[in-house]
Amino acid sequence: IETQKNCKRYNRGELVLTGVQERIQDSLNLVGMGSYFQIFDDVLSAVANF
Repeated sequence: IETQKNCKRYNRGELVLTGVQERIQDSLNLVGMGSYFQIFDDVLSAVANF
């Protein structure tokens, strides 16, 4: 989360996750962190989003 904040603050960037296994996504959602990150299937999808 700290990296996410620094990306936004200093570089006007965005930290996204790619290739995250379903089990990990479920865990992130379970602890309430799923909304902190955009998750994409692959790097090309993530880059295309910008």
